[in-house]
Amino acid sequence: MSTAPQGLLFVLGEPGPDVSTDQFEDWFDNEHGLARIKLPGVHTTARYQALDGEPPSYLALYELDDLSVVTGAGWTSLYAKASDNEKQVISRAGTLHRRGYTLLTDTGPSPSTSTNVAPWIVIVEAEFKDTEEALKEIDEFYAQEHIPMHTKVPGFIRARRWKLDSWKELANGDKETAPRKFITMYEMSIDSKVYIASKEHQELIHTPWMKDSTERCVVSKKARQYKLGKQLVE
Repeated sequence: MSTAPQGLLFVLGEPGPDVSTDQFEDWFDNEHGLARIKLPGVHTTARYQALDGEPPSYLALYELDDLSVVTGAGWTSLYAKASDNEKQVISRAGTLHRRGYTLLTDTGPSPSTSTNVAPWIVIVEAEFKDTEEALKEIDEFYAQEHIPMHTKVPGFIRARRWKLDSWKELANGDKETAPRKFITMYEMSIDSKVYIASKEHQELIHTPWMKDSTERCVVSKKARQYKLGKQLVE
């Protein structure tokens, strides 16, 4: 595929008490995710594991041409073909919270990395004040300082900002409230804990602009670290 993905399907999952971890991973790796990586418009499919020990403990990421892939005939036809196992896992899982995001900005991958998905990622969810002034400052902060400083951190691969387009709870377990509208996905080739502890990263999170923009523009924010469990291939 020649163009960079413009859509991201982001699914937080938790097996819950009625689905074993082995069953959950096998379902995604060998059935659900595997069927979708074969579809036109799907660039990558990967399963990540959260490192903080908090639920939801799984994150599935599908990089797409755009979000119309999810409503296209290929994707929707899979619902009618769902196996009994798929129906059972989805109905019994504790959490399957699906979000669709549209790309805002992308540094592009580091020239020294392959086209594979990153082995470690940090996802920062944020809700900003919904004013033209606040959103303009946030865009300038990320573009002019924050992300350029990230590119200097050892192990950096890529940074992408995404905006929420839609969300839905697919499982019958706990229901999540509306998610924050923006995420930034930082991709790295080294352990995310080492990345965050580095001198370069500590410098970028303690700048005056970081402090000021947070106070003026941020309503809420949460960061989580993930390690790659499996990348699916055709």
